[in-house]
Amino acid sequence: MADLYLSAFIGYYIQIGELEPKSVFQAYAMPHLQRPKSQRATARDDALVKPAPKVATQDAH
Repeated sequence: MADLYLSAFIGYYIQIGELEPKSVFQAYAMPHLQRPKSQRATARDDALVKPAPKVATQDAH
């Protein structure tokens, strides 16, 4: 569990530019982020941040 937690932090900080994408960080994090449990957790997180569908509005003229 700790390896997935640390890998998630490394991946996140690389993604937002707060951590330099050094090969040593990527070599550690990427295998863990490819694990099925990590991918399921990412899918759940992504589902929470997807924008809501746009509601059609009618112009009141």
